[in-house]
Amino acid sequence: MPDAEPPATLPPATVEAILAAAGRSGPYPPALIERLGRWLDDVLERATHRVQRRPLTPEDVDKLERAYVRFSYIVQALQDRTTPPPVIPTRDCQTDWEHWIATHRALGFRRGPRESIEWQLIGELIAFYETVSDRPASAAQPGGLTMTFLTTALGELRSHVPDALRSNFASPKNGVLRRQLSALKGGYFRFVAQDLRTLL
Repeated sequence: MPDAEPPATLPPATVEAILAAAGRSGPYPPALIERLGRWLDDVLERATHRVQRRPLTPEDVDKLERAYVRFSYIVQALQDRTTPPPVIPTRDCQTDWEHWIATHRALGFRRGPRESIEWQLIGELIAFYETVSDRPASAAQPGGLTMTFLTTALGELRSHVPDALRSNFASPKNGVLRRQLSALKGGYFRFVAQDLRTLL
């Protein structure tokens, strides 16, 4: 018998507040709170690790892109052999590496260790908002539903990270979000939304 998944560490009240901010009215089934709590736990843990690491640079992405292009070219060139190597798996007509490269090109890069916008977390929360609310995220208005959701969700999550890291979990300004929104709905984040749908 497989081991049961560990319970979520975020309090149910935190998950409920984030659901309510996304426009999902209660009462919420305990099983849903547990599933989404585990998902939010995982997202927050990864974000906490990211903000403690050295920032990714454009040179890092260039380096990986050059290596990936060489590797994919060799794999493709060997497909006419008697026992060719496995092709690189794709989702949505792109490989995971291509999605990663495109996502980081579109989102830009942290400018220093105190950069306060954790864009991958923002993208995952946008996917959460759109999936749970069944509404498209929009940054058309500073006090709109999407910005209100992000402010609430980040505030709830921020209270569960060490004090020294909390400045990294700030909500973006409306105009900055507007410029990044298409990137936050594409690439890797589309798959985040697909995975979330299985939890609802």
